[in-house]
Amino acid sequence: MASNLPQSIADILAQYKSRPFDSALKETLKEPGVASLLWKDYCQSELVKAFPKSDRPISIPKDITWLDQEFRTKQATWRADLIGRIGRTAVLHIEQQTDHEPVAAARRLMHYAANIATYFNFKRQIIQIYYYTGDAPMKWEKRVSESALVDNSNGAITNRFLAIDSGSHDPARMLASNDFNYAVLGLLARNIPDERSFVKRLIALARSQFDSTDRMHKLVHCVTIAFLRGRAEIVWNEVTLVEKNNMLQDPFWSRIVEDVRTETRKRHVAIFRLMEDFKSKFDSKMSDDDLDRILDIFSWDDIETMRQNLEVAEFAGQVFANTAFLRPEKKKSRSFTLSQN
Repeated sequence: MASNLPQSIADILAQYKSRPFDSALKETLKEPGVASLLWKDYCQSELVKAFPKSDRPISIPKDITWLDQEFRTKQATWRADLIGRIGRTAVLHIEQQTDHEPVAAARRLMHYAANIATYFNFKRQIIQIYYYTGDAPMKWEKRVSESALVDNSNGAITNRFLAIDSGSHDPARMLASNDFNYAVLGLLARNIPDERSFVKRLIALARSQFDSTDRMHKLVHCVTIAFLRGRAEIVWNEVTLVEKNNMLQDPFWSRIVEDVRTETRKRHVAIFRLMEDFKSKFDSKMSDDDLDRILDIFSWDDIETMRQNLEVAEFAGQVFANTAFLRPEKKKSRSFTLSQN
């Protein structure tokens, strides 16, 4: 029996992959002990180089007080991914990115470091982790060594941070930590020798550590995170029928479905209004097929571009310049059916 949701979770994950994935991943990274284990596994001896003023290696505790992510200045508002207070002397900043461009990433980390330091009046040490989840291996132009430490220094400006490529995770080692929340990140490794065996052991760990309610939420995150590497189907097939039924009722997925519906309605209303302006200005009407395609592929950036084009266009064809409508159609992401069998 297929899912009774009006719009299947599988389609949501396929079409809006980054949104639910980012939400699930950030919740996982905030779980007690996860950031601590990441830091311990990747930083190692580079701690002294990263923080030369420290008289001993810096450790991240299991429990972190997570803070609001917005830092306002007179000119702009910066919104970081995760900000946590470590005792009275340090602040942890984790920035997660699926798309990686070295210069842009280094600039982003430096901006956030400066804004966070300023916010705390330069009285707290800033510890940064750049957590990359993209498909291709992460590359940097500047490296201290083959370790995960990136040194972005240029005269008066210095920024050092830990850059972790999730594709390089050691799933077996993460599973051996006996921490389900940390082991879930092993699903992001590019190479898992025996994927099904790993998933079986991961789900067994969840069943041993959480009651039924918490376990369903953890397994929902598990499927969502696994989808980024095409492993959601493996996870889904290993859970029981009862677990599947409960997972489909989990608020995380329900909230994402409702958020997507709301955003889609707003986007479609904006497109219909633009199409009315288009029709009024050029006495021209789109075919139903073309309108359906625009409703399906237009992002908010495309809508804004079309709005700007409408103000200056001298003929109808100019209205869609630099929008998805004129770009080659991409093949749809591979999906799967969340069957309850």
